Amino acid sequence: MYMWGTDTSGSLLKPTDRQDEKKIDVPTLTEDWKKTLSDDESAPNFGVGISKVVCGATDTAWILSNGKCYVAGENKQGQLGQGHKNPVTKPVQVILPTEGVTVKDAALGPSFAAYVDSEGDLYTAGFGGSAFAGLGALGT
Repeated sequence: MYMWGTDTSGSLLKPTDRQDEKKIDVPTLTEDWKKTLSDDESAPNFGVGISKVVCGATDTAWILSNGKCYVAGENKQGQLGQGHKNPVTKPVQVILPTEGVTVKDAALGPSFAAYVDSEGDLYTAGFGGSAFAGLGALGT
């Protein structure tokens, strides 16, 4: 997998020798994503691949062929669904509240995210509006 762009919080899976760079202008081979995105040592042997990469303004999501979804980035509004607003500097798995479902799709905005599961249900995380525009923009 090749990635490029601005990276302030680990959203590009940069090679070890380029970790200090904040901007990569040309497609660059990432770290071994199978080691980075898999918590299962045997996953590379069983055909797990990346189904989709979703890039937001400051965040990235990787959906694997087994339905697991990993995220990394600035997470300033809690949009990565990790229960906090701290930067996520190394990819972590998105755990949906419904047991047994997998992630089929994702969308990342500048302050929110939406995840669609294998049953077609929608999950949202992040900032849901302002006092001026009204709250509830995430459908909650």
